[in-house]
Amino acid sequence: MTASAGEQERFLRDFHGRNPGVTARAMARGPSYDAVVREVAGATRVLDLGCGDGHLLERLVGPGRRSFGIDLSEVELAAGAARGCRAGLMQGRAHALPLRDACVDAVVSHLAFTLMHDPDGVVVEVARVLAGGGRFVAVVGGGPRGDAAGDAFTGLLELAAPLVRKAAVPRLGDVRARSDAGLRALFAPARGWSSLRVDELPIDLSGSPDEVWEVLAGSYELDGVDATSVADLRARFLARCDRWRRSDGAIACGLAARLMVATRVARE
Repeated sequence: MTASAGEQERFLRDFHGRNPGVTARAMARGPSYDAVVREVAGATRVLDLGCGDGHLLERLVGPGRRSFGIDLSEVELAAGAARGCRAGLMQGRAHALPLRDACVDAVVSHLAFTLMHDPDGVVVEVARVLAGGGRFVAVVGGGPRGDAAGDAFTGLLELAAPLVRKAAVPRLGDVRARSDAGLRALFAPARGWSSLRVDELPIDLSGSPDEVWEVLAGSYELDGVDATSVADLRARFLARCDRWRRSDGAIACGLAARLMVATRVARE
């Protein structure tokens, strides 16, 4: 369903308040965090936009580098602090960053930019805080990669469709952040960007039936489904897992994502 900006932010705060660290737990086995880290290897000042519990930030901490993150959820940030995250953590919105102009060399965002309403406003703020020639590196997308016959993610969503419709989870983000054409428009030269690169980033989260269930059960789509229905869905999902079993014994589970790298024009 269509939701206002305020409704989307309230949903995200509530969801992550109840499930701190959910994204990191689901995605840690995949290649996406490492892909972001490689793209900002030479940056000395890095901001993580939508940092959650600081999982990516921990990978960005290093000698001679200042890393810090911002997130809507105070609970996620508290989880990062409790875990001993060594980067700076700030509560706030991507549309109004509490930072001065041109203060960072790189901004990163792992599956968070896709969820943000009004991406135009976010892009303006990212451009403002980036130094000339700085990069915005984001993993975008995150939907199922295969069809229901060959991929557990698609298969689970098919099984869960009636429950998801009843739960009426709000539609998050803006479609432009999910398409190459939309990203080209958002990061156009007229808006102060010198280049944009978008690479396919298939994310393989295959594993045992229980591992794959744990990845998928934390998705936004299942939020609001009652516990009894979730337990029944889990039983039906596990009973069908053999149809998604690969030759190596793992249950196939893939996410379709892209790695976006936008470079800010040099400042005069």
